[in-house]
Amino acid sequence: MKNTVSTGYAAKLCSVTRDSILKWIKKGLIQADRTPGGHYRVLEDSIIPFLATRTLKKNNELGNRGPGNKMHRNGKPSPDDMIPCWEHMSSNGVVAESCQDCLVYRSKALRCFEIASLGERAGFRGTFCETSCNDCEYYKTTQGNRNNNIIAMTEDVYLIASLTRGIHLTPYIIRFTSSAFECSALIENNRPDVIVVDFEMPQVLIENLCERLAEDPRLPGAKIIGVVPKGMNIESLNLCTRSVCASLEKPVSIRNLEICLDTLDEKSTN
Repeated sequence: MKNTVSTGYAAKLCSVTRDSILKWIKKGLIQADRTPGGHYRVLEDSIIPFLATRTLKKNNELGNRGPGNKMHRNGKPSPDDMIPCWEHMSSNGVVAESCQDCLVYRSKALRCFEIASLGERAGFRGTFCETSCNDCEYYKTTQGNRNNNIIAMTEDVYLIASLTRGIHLTPYIIRFTSSAFECSALIENNRPDVIVVDFEMPQVLIENLCERLAEDPRLPGAKIIGVVPKGMNIESLNLCTRSVCASLEKPVSIRNLEICLDTLDEKSTN
């Protein structure tokens, strides 16, 4: 017997609205059975490519491995397994008082080394910083996870499908949303390194979103990548793009995104 879920629960899993799920069903993008009462029951397997997180997909592909075994292609722990600096430096699980007063702890930032340059006046305390960031053991064990934690803001099911296809072969975790409110909630819970924004969404939404992302204190050092329609560049859309690090033209694969992020990292180190 095939496992099915309600359209409401499918929407929650995929971080979209119930209407989006119904549209995907009618377009044949996901499969669903109809009950005698006229309600749709969505086949679990058909929504795997659209999941906001990859939990279900990883369970199917990796044999329900526990959270302690989440390792990616590069041999590094997944972003979900990262231990923040205040926990790494804690004694018997007790966070030092000086850490509690630090900007890193107060903003719940996963990468203290991206906030260190703000200095003491901005609230960075650096209580345990006995060396430079480059020589710090904590930095060496965590920098390999940079760019891995991604939020994608889009309602384009084809973009979602193309970014999801083959993702299990990469170090990335992508969480999808089509709502600015949900995007803020995902930022609060996950502190992404990269935010992909679909510039085919409503213009007012995109302008406001990019401005807020650029000023969000929870996102120090986060990269904003704009995705534009085929044949267009980001400047031609007449949107405020000063906060966007790079743009990609549709269709966008996970490999395209990987190359873009690698190029940005190379530029930042030169």
